[in-house]
Amino acid sequence: MGGIKEKVLAALRGGMNEVSLPVGNRKDWSEVPAEVRRKLKVHFASTVTQVLRLALTQAAP
Repeated sequence: MGGIKEKVLAALRGGMNEVSLPVGNRKDWSEVPAEVRRKLKVHFASTVTQVLRLALTQAAP
């Protein structure tokens, strides 16, 4: 998936405090400004099942 930095910035502007990213994009996380990384909790997932488990089992804010 490309454009990780832009997508993460948009998520933060949209009020999100957690994001799920593909494991293959772990290296792109370092391109996200440190200030933004501190404000977001990131989950790196290798399968859609992992993403769904996170999305469906955590309590909504």
